[in-house]
This record gives sequence, C-alpha cells and structure tokens, in this order.
Amino acid sequence: MKDIGYNFRGYRFLDIEEYREAKREAESIEYIRAKTNLKDLGKVTKLYHKLIDKQTFRTIIGHEFLKELQNTILEGGINTLENIPSISIGTRSSALHPKKNHNDKGVAEEYRIRHRNSRIINIFLTLIIIAMIIINLI
Repeated sequence: MKDIGYNFRGYRFLDIEEYREAKREAESIEYIRAKTNLKDLGKVTKLYHKLIDKQTFRTIIGHEFLKELQNTILEGGINTLENIPSISIGTRSSALHPKKNHNDKGVAEEYRIRHRNSRIINIFLTLIIIAMIIINLI
C-alpha cells in the first residue's frame, strides 16, 4: 500500500499546504541562521520575542527552531521558562478554522474578477491592433 503524505526532514505532512509552509519555514530558518549571530544571547532573545509576537512559524519545523532559540536563552541564564513567552502550538485543520474557508472564497472571487477584467482588456487591445492593421492597409 502506498503511503499518503509528503515527507520533509523526517516528518510526514498529510496536507500539501502544510508541507509547503514547512518548506518555506525551513528556508526562512536557513536565512535567519545565515544572517544572525545566534551566539549573541541578546540578539537571540530579541529574535525569539519577535518571532513569537508575530507568530511567524506554524509548523513543526518552525517550532523546533523556536524551541532551539528558547533553549539557548534558558541556557544563557538571562531568563527562566516562566519569564519568556511560550511557543503556541495550533492545529491546521480547516474544519477547526471555518473563517479561513470563507476567506479563501473571497480570494477566489477576487481572482475570478481580475481574470475577467484581464480578458476584457485583452479583447479591447486586440481589436485596437486589428483596427491599426486595417487602417495601415487602406
């Protein structure tokens, strides 16, 4: 029997969107690692608070990175676990987030309208080009 899911870094994602988000988060983490001195405890603390406040990471890949930052802060002795914000863990099920489905319908409608407008403009421009060719031939 074939396994259903998408493998990434030792995790199996059943949802394609969550899989893609995990890959984007991994790219963000690699960028952060490249651009930030993670040995500087002050920078790590600021980064951790910023990522938690903005709820930047939503998948297990991002949560692992946040936990790594949290452990670095705790090992530095500046803060205790009670003094720093906790890592929020949520679910991705669309059944638990009905507002997301409503928002998706609005986005789909917006793209449908944009596509229709684009077709109208293209037809209009094509007619202008045909008229220019006819005028040039006359």
